[in-house]
Amino acid sequence: MSDIHIIPKIIGKATNNVNSNVVCIYFFIFYSLFPKWYLQYYDGHFYYNNKLQELRDYYIKKVETEIPEAILNGDRIKRLPGNANISFKNVDGGDLLLKLDENGICASTGSACNTGSAAPSHVLVAIGLQPEYLQGSLRTTFGEDNSKDDVDYLIKYLKQAVKECRK
Repeated sequence: MSDIHIIPKIIGKATNNVNSNVVCIYFFIFYSLFPKWYLQYYDGHFYYNNKLQELRDYYIKKVETEIPEAILNGDRIKRLPGNANISFKNVDGGDLLLKLDENGICASTGSACNTGSAAPSHVLVAIGLQPEYLQGSLRTTFGEDNSKDDVDYLIKYLKQAVKECRK
């Protein structure tokens, strides 16, 4: 025989009739499949967030170019991908919501921290929003089923509603 001695890397006895080497095979199978699953999941979320960001940015650009005296509340970039909060000068948010609702458009007024209160949002006050803009904030969110056509529909009736509320 040879003088070469092979030292086993995994030392152990069979437990419940399962060899210790078999457990490692399951481990490697799991970790070889996990990245594929995770990347599919991550790619889906990445696509979803990019779509929402594009809709949000498209909406903000349309409002800023087509509706006078509108201010974006908060940072332009550092915000949720499908969320925009815009204030309109000399507009009552409640009246604006009613006019939008007549056309099947759902939105909110104020900030998310102030839902259900008629008082001006403490968040909008804290960011230094001018008093003539405080009551006219509109919070919109976009989801998976929304498209640019939906944003165009919203803009069409939002322009009309803001104009009527300012009379």
